[in-house]
Amino acid sequence: MISIIGPDARWIGKEALPHTIEFTWENPVRLGAARIISGYYANAAVTAPVQDFTLQWHDGAAWKDIPDAKITANKNPAWAARFTPMETKRLRLIITATPGETSRIWEVEFYGPPAAK
Repeated sequence: MISIIGPDARWIGKEALPHTIEFTWENPVRLGAARIISGYYANAAVTAPVQDFTLQWHDGAAWKDIPDAKITANKNPAWAARFTPMETKRLRLIITATPGETSRIWEVEFYGPPAAK
């Protein structure tokens, strides 16, 4: 896959889909939410966000989909969601549809689960 960090510090995937970005941590992290900012700025608006994508976590033996993070027909450049918390050292974003088959990722943020009330 061809992936580059452009001069404006975004990740760009240009080869045939799917595009995959893997995130790793030295020690396990507990996660319960994510935010992905994607697309590009044109005519005073952000357009062309990634459309279909899945976040997966690795349980130590295999990759598993995060149920609340399997997205189709996304039109929001600043997608965000909470999901059932899990603990992992590896997470990946798999993009399967994007306008023009070019993925433009500005930021990917992960958050711990919300504190119990």
